Amino acid sequence: MRKVSKEELISIISKEKFLYEITLDYMDLRDIDFSGVELRFVSLRNALISPHLFKPSALVACDLENVSLAGVDLSGIIIQDSNLKNTGAKIDPQKTLVCGANLESLDLSDADFTGVYLPKTNIKNTGAKINPQLIEDKDLSNCNLEGVTFISNNFTDVDIKGASLTKTNAVVDVQSVREKDISNCNLEGLDLQMFDFTNVNISGANLKNTNARIDPQKVRHKSLHNTNLEGVDLRIADFTDVILEGANLKGTGATINPQKIFRKSLKNANLEGLNLRNCDFTGVVLEGTNLRNSGIDI
Repeated sequence: MRKVSKEELISIISKEKFLYEITLDYMDLRDIDFSGVELRFVSLRNALISPHLFKPSALVACDLENVSLAGVDLSGIIIQDSNLKNTGAKIDPQKTLVCGANLESLDLSDADFTGVYLPKTNIKNTGAKINPQLIEDKDLSNCNLEGVTFISNNFTDVDIKGASLTKTNAVVDVQSVREKDISNCNLEGLDLQMFDFTNVNISGANLKNTNARIDPQKVRHKSLHNTNLEGVDLRIADFTDVILEGANLKGTGATINPQKIFRKSLKNANLEGLNLRNCDFTGVVLEGTNLRNSGIDI
């Protein structure tokens, strides 16, 4: 992105009504009329703008975080992949393409998400109410849904890969979600103790303090790669041939034989507080491994 002066900005708008790959951060733009202007890859972070002069035709991959747009209705324009966090703007998902947008802290308490395409969208702390079965393609992948209220807990065939559902009322049957795949999903703090994780992909998932009953031998590919299991009870778990690189096993009570895990690799694993005093680490990969308070000194 290149930074332009206000004079250059006025000239560009008057000639093209199109702004592309420029930065206007922190500038005082209260006398600039953005009506009908298409903005793509434009950064306006913390800029001063007159709300009554801000009626662009499109906002694609733009950053407007902390720009005061209280009362500005952006319904009907494309805001795809744009950051509108803390702007106070009004959005109607029924009239606006919001896919990939950061709408954190906007008021979406009365919004209707029926048929709305939401992948990669951040609606954290918006007061949104979601029925997963009514979302376009049942696709919530890579969404930040923290603080959202689910008016239905039917996640059958819903794609939640990479989504954050922490601090919600979600009750997620991991056997019912699309492809039994919760990889890179943040479910921290949800109660998952009643659900079966057999053949579920939990790689990269955050299952901290979920009371999940995990059998490492039965999860997909025996993989706990980058999985956060802190606080989950793994005292009787068998880790033979299990992938543990990047896994967080702090507070699990797990008993590990490093010679039997997959490729003898504990790279980037967090084993803090486990009892490893009598373990044989010959030939074991320990790059980036946290062994604090484990009773050994390597």
